[in-house]
Amino acid sequence: MDLTEETQRILIEWSRQQAPNEACGILSYDTLRRMRNDSPTPETAFICAGLGEVVLHNRAGYLNDHLERYAIWHSHPTSRAVPTRPDIDLMRETLVPMIIVSLASTVPEVAIFALDEHNAERVICVRSYRPS
Repeated sequence: MDLTEETQRILIEWSRQQAPNEACGILSYDTLRRMRNDSPTPETAFICAGLGEVVLHNRAGYLNDHLERYAIWHSHPTSRAVPTRPDIDLMRETLVPMIIVSLASTVPEVAIFALDEHNAERVICVRSYRPS
């Protein structure tokens, strides 16, 4: 999975608009969707409204042939682009990659993470971007 510069720019812009709360959404095929964060503590966590649809589709096997074009994205307004334990648990539940936008430094970072296909206990960084 690769992100165009335009997609990175939009993710960073949306993340900045939601700060200090975490922004979240879904990237499916070529459509980037922003979703409501329903977390009771949106400054430090996210619960994407409508994310249950992703879990149900994936459990039914609908996404298996298209996972490289599907991801959950969210921001870390004050921390690095590194998955937290809840992020990793969500990747295991949905089986889709996760894009994290970090606003912690002067130059934002956008990173894509996925479960290691050989060891589901490991998460690997697939790509990392520092847009100019």
